[in-house]
Amino acid sequence: MTSVIIFDNIDCMVTVEISKQIEKRISQLHKEGSLSLNDIDMINIWINAYEQYGLDGYFESGFDEAFNDHELKGDRQGQRSASINKQARIIYEIRKTKLVVKVIKVTPDHDYS
Repeated sequence: MTSVIIFDNIDCMVTVEISKQIEKRISQLHKEGSLSLNDIDMINIWINAYEQYGLDGYFESGFDEAFNDHELKGDRQGQRSASINKQARIIYEIRKTKLVVKVIKVTPDHDYS
């Protein structure tokens, strides 16, 4: 399951592409009741923060603090987690060589496995 946010260094624009697998996972979690419409709105707000502010602006504007965005350790070293509610997370990585943010997983229960 991947979703990619591409940062275009020339235009300072970020384009978010959600993979079909991530879309299906979000839909499945919503149908199961694990993600609410509010949670889905928070995912969209997170995506819009990258699109509107760019990679640097996301961090400079405090979105990282608002989403409790932090680096992960252990098996997930090199990846980040952003909170969409008390338990649900977006797990992603930033590829600085291409300035790409790739969503690895959306989890409703703080499960990093």
